[in-house]
Amino acid sequence: MTEKRHDRPSKEPGSRVVCSALAAMGSSFSSSNTKMVFDSKSEAKAGLKKFDPSHKQKPYLCQHCGYWHLGNNTKVSTTEQTFIVPVKNELLVSSRLIPGTPLAEAVSNLNMSQYVPNEQMMERIAIVLDQHNGFKCSDMKIFTLQPYAKTVAWAIHVPPLQPVFLLQEDKIYYSRLASQYWVC
Repeated sequence: MTEKRHDRPSKEPGSRVVCSALAAMGSSFSSSNTKMVFDSKSEAKAGLKKFDPSHKQKPYLCQHCGYWHLGNNTKVSTTEQTFIVPVKNELLVSSRLIPGTPLAEAVSNLNMSQYVPNEQMMERIAIVLDQHNGFKCSDMKIFTLQPYAKTVAWAIHVPPLQPVFLLQEDKIYYSRLASQYWVC
């Protein structure tokens, strides 16, 4: 564990537990308790055992600090999802991605392979790429993520520079907010 932030999750009605980076962003979060920070998914899973086993929390990578936290989001899908991203020379990443964090490591270790869309998908992709200078359908890469790593898709979805598409059952979807892809 990187740093112990608090011993137990907050149970006070109306109190919030947020990432320390988010708490530092503004006064609306300054009175919140801060979440525990973990260096890996396995450490976060071990942290779950410290609390009530009936907690339905799951480890997830944080887009604000780049480390692992424990959280409960019932709106997030439980299945892995496949994404397509145009990559010219190199994968573009968010300027908010903190180098050296587990999130930055996950993005740099992303297993991507070349992807050639069929004609129907190519037409749909081309409409979006027309709004993004310089990307072509021939530059497409594909990768798959588990829900806990949805912030990896967020970190490379840098509108208006680099769009990320969701591939589901031979259909392609585009949203300006990559996090929306994970909502049921």
